Amino acid sequence: MIMTDPWFGVSVIGPSYGQDCDFVHNRFYIGTPGMAYDSALLECHFPSPDSLHVFIIGPPVSVDEHLFRLVRFGDDRILRFYHDYYDNLNYLYMNHSPLEDNPEFTHWTGFGPIEPHIDSINDKIVTISARHEDYILVSTLCTLDFPAPHTFTFPAPTVNVDLPVITFSHEDQLFMISDGVLYAFAVDFSVSNADATAVPPLHTLSAYPNPASLKGVITFKASLKQAIELDIYNVRGQRVDTISLDSKGTAEWDLRNHKGAALSAGVYFAKPRNHNDIKPVRFVATH
Repeated sequence: MIMTDPWFGVSVIGPSYGQDCDFVHNRFYIGTPGMAYDSALLECHFPSPDSLHVFIIGPPVSVDEHLFRLVRFGDDRILRFYHDYYDNLNYLYMNHSPLEDNPEFTHWTGFGPIEPHIDSINDKIVTISARHEDYILVSTLCTLDFPAPHTFTFPAPTVNVDLPVITFSHEDQLFMISDGVLYAFAVDFSVSNADATAVPPLHTLSAYPNPASLKGVITFKASLKQAIELDIYNVRGQRVDTISLDSKGTAEWDLRNHKGAALSAGVYFAKPRNHNDIKPVRFVATH
């Protein structure tokens, strides 16, 4: 438990009696209201049996923002939800993991005054849900096409939006308890090009040969002629490597991960980083 005197900015850590930390990418994250600028986050991990590293990160924008949820997003990203008490608004931020090496957020978005609930469905999908007066909103984020949201609404009996709501996930399903009623939503994703909610691309990315031999190289070429970071993901949404396209929008890759190990045969996706106007490309690696 972390107790804070807001007037003097002094925090005391003691025995815990409730959920006060998250475990993401082999690190503990402990929210500390009042530690610094009215909000902070401790990032702890154990690089060796007799050492402990603590990293403190302040609130992203407003000194009135307080962290109330943090979840894993893929194999190298973290989503953080903050509530701004001054404006009564909610915000979502994304950082690459670990925060120690990536303290600046790369994406953010704002929500209204109704508190959203964030839940990790599996290693590639996170849901953001909210109970409105006469409907339930469920927005999904997928590692393969982030930050494009996929938002759905479901009619529900009229309730007081100030009543408490509980959400949790289990086996690719999102559950919500609201006003004594349990709602269940099956959440999955498709790589179909017919997904109408995806951001329409303005540029293309190609990969050849496709399928590509694990003993050879694969060439990526984008219609946008500029240097671009290209993230390679497997079908589980785990990033296996990052390569750089040159100023002509091309790059060759030897189909090895960031540790230099050969990939396993299977389906992979190449997604330009910070370029939603370029459509990701799907390719197959074979023996």
